[in-house]
Amino acid sequence: MTDVLAAWNVREEDFPVNGDLCDQIKGLLKYAVLAPSGPNTQPWKLAIDGNEVSVIADYNRALPNVDPSNRTLYLSHGCLLANILIAAEHFGFGYDVSCLPDGPSGERTATIKLKGSAGKKKLPDLFSQITERSLRRGR
Repeated sequence: MTDVLAAWNVREEDFPVNGDLCDQIKGLLKYAVLAPSGPNTQPWKLAIDGNEVSVIADYNRALPNVDPSNRTLYLSHGCLLANILIAAEHFGFGYDVSCLPDGPSGERTATIKLKGSAGKKKLPDLFSQITERSLRRGR
């Protein structure tokens, strides 16, 4: 059971503040993957290239019988994107976002180019809520 919960064992004090950019981006992605996804399929892949993160649709995790238009997949990507941006702002990064960079038929649904300074925050400070989110049926 502890392996299943390992992703949730992310702690703010473990973020590599003094690490290189790649390590810091990986630290942000630990929060990103905690995003909710339609039937918990986590239908995404992530790629790092320098200061850019690509969010890529993993159609192998799509549910074509119940979601033929991939609506839930794209909503899940939006949740993942929100988590990345909230974590980025929390740790002092600025960013530029491009949604659907490959067009509606492509696999990349978003790219995030991280910058060194956040400047004025664009999002509410929901960072502490990322690790608090859970699903408890029957409550």
